Amino acid sequence: MLQMSWSISGGEPPYVVGAGYYPGWSFVMAPLWWITDDPMVVYRAAIWLGVVVSLVTILPLGRVIERFGLTRPQAVVVASIVVALPARAIQSDYLLSERLLFLFVVLSALAVMRVTERPTVFRAVAVSAALAFTLFTHARVLPVLLAAAIWMGLFAVRHRRVGIAGLVSLVAFGVVTHYGTRALIVTLLGKEFTQDEHLGELLASVTSSSVSQAALGQAWYQLVASFGAIALGVVVLVAVVWRELVVQRVRAGWGTYLFGTTTAIFLVSSLRWADPWWREENPWVRLDVWVYGRYIDPFAALVVALGVAALVAGLRLRTLGVSLGVSAAVVVPTVLWVAPQAPTWGFVTPAHIPGILPWTWLLPDHDWARDVWVWPTLVNENRFWLVASLAVLVALAIAAGVRRHPRVVATAALAVAVASTVVANRASDVFHDEQGRSPEGLEVVDRLRALDEDLVIGFDKTCPERPRSARPSSENYLGYYMLPSTVHFFAPPDEPIVGDVVIACETWELGAQAGARRIEGFSYPFSRLWVMPGALQNELDERGLLDDAGQ
Repeated sequence: MLQMSWSISGGEPPYVVGAGYYPGWSFVMAPLWWITDDPMVVYRAAIWLGVVVSLVTILPLGRVIERFGLTRPQAVVVASIVVALPARAIQSDYLLSERLLFLFVVLSALAVMRVTERPTVFRAVAVSAALAFTLFTHARVLPVLLAAAIWMGLFAVRHRRVGIAGLVSLVAFGVVTHYGTRALIVTLLGKEFTQDEHLGELLASVTSSSVSQAALGQAWYQLVASFGAIALGVVVLVAVVWRELVVQRVRAGWGTYLFGTTTAIFLVSSLRWADPWWREENPWVRLDVWVYGRYIDPFAALVVALGVAALVAGLRLRTLGVSLGVSAAVVVPTVLWVAPQAPTWGFVTPAHIPGILPWTWLLPDHDWARDVWVWPTLVNENRFWLVASLAVLVALAIAAGVRRHPRVVATAALAVAVASTVVANRASDVFHDEQGRSPEGLEVVDRLRALDEDLVIGFDKTCPERPRSARPSSENYLGYYMLPSTVHFFAPPDEPIVGDVVIACETWELGAQAGARRIEGFSYPFSRLWVMPGALQNELDERGLLDDAGQ
């Protein structure tokens, strides 16, 4: 995302490994490069920019929640609770597009509510425009546009002219955004967007069992991430949809829209992570693919908001009872079927499952064979699943006890959201400390640039010491941290050595044979900085800055 923002700001298209991302968030970050070309400064500034976007989102989210039947002060409090939960707040620790995506998801929902309140062609087109901007931010939104198109068709049943205008504009904006964005990515990165190129293989490889496991795991994640509030939201939302489509005879409103779009992204995410290769065959064993939450979180947040709003407004005990039953229907098969098979000891990327980070301290510190089933108990190595599940059921039971006291509900919910985020942030900090990719000694590169304004930096991609799984991230991280210099990647022996200095293995036989020597002060996992023969090497040697061990 940051490398794409560099290209948008006018920099030379960088070398990027991976399938690519849609550039909406990169456009927002791009002006930072006009202020400074220091990649570390831009990184920190972009983090704070994301925090600002998250805080700004509270305002339109509050307007959405007002339509759920709360007063404006109540709605702002509920919006603050939703944003403060780890599923949203922890994303501010990372530079993915989820914060901007969440803002556009909220704005799209608000636009839908406005067109249902007063149907006009202009408001219908505004819905389409908001959804197009949402797609521009994240490729996974495309199925959401399909669900929105179905909603527009249902809306046209009662408001033909407005609904047709909205449908036509949505299709037009969607097509232009979809294909235009892909062409733009080629211009910005010099490569095509490929995240969806293996869709056919995915559909052919998934099984009913893997899809069911993925769906249960992700539904369980949403329950735990919201302390059960999403179960309340689902029950209320289903009642709203029933009223709109059955009682009112197809008067499609915001309930049908929320249900359709949230279901669409849930199905897409479940299908994506049902891939047996990711779950069972990948040598890089990951727990997060079993309970993936990042794709669904921005959309599920509106259902969570509906659940919290219903609590604050005062729910009937019967509704809470049904919500408890819905939760149990997810928790029981997850604990008894999914959890025993899942690699609970596997790798976790916090940005993929931020909502359940408060419980990661329960994860085991050792692994076991993939084919061994370990049923969770309160005290064994797989207790993570059971303890987090019980927390959901306890939270719903407490909600039932205080449902007649809205101020108590709101205060307690906000306290839980903040406290859980504080705990989750500690887990995120540990991840940054252990997995941080920032090279040590970047100032060494700055000194070399001062000595040679035309410094050419190379990177040997064939280092055998570097694990295969670390190579794409290493190349992306170093390509970013070397900005504003462009890193020239090469793969000997098919390609010659390129660069006045080269980032290569700690023991780089090819470079040593060519007379390269290591420079002191720069280090990166499985890599060191080598200076090729020439005037720069001679000058550094005279200053005693070269490492004799690298001769």
